[in-house]
Amino acid sequence: MNLEIKAIAFDEALDKSGVVPIRVDIGERDKVGAESFHFFVARPSALTNEVSNGDFKLLRGYILMADFDINVVRRSITNLINHARSRETWAEVITFFNRYGVYDSEDLDEKHFP
Repeated sequence: MNLEIKAIAFDEALDKSGVVPIRVDIGERDKVGAESFHFFVARPSALTNEVSNGDFKLLRGYILMADFDINVVRRSITNLINHARSRETWAEVITFFNRYGVYDSEDLDEKHFP
């Protein structure tokens, strides 16, 4: 499939926390429509606040980087797209991306769970 990033949305004001939630819309080039996936862009030091006193956190949906850089975010998603191009159906693309991000409709379609 000829996939591309259709949009990346985030709130720049949240960058001070060290964790920035983003939404990435992936679709086919020159076609209408996209599917949304959610990630958290985080500094490794920001994860210290995520766990304490023996707690743990599974890290599906995180993109770790030293400082928030939209170009690095775009490069990381483009890397996933390049690996997803060989998928033949949207269901296969969604299943692939859902391993790394959180599919916008995963709790609604009852098909795509990690």
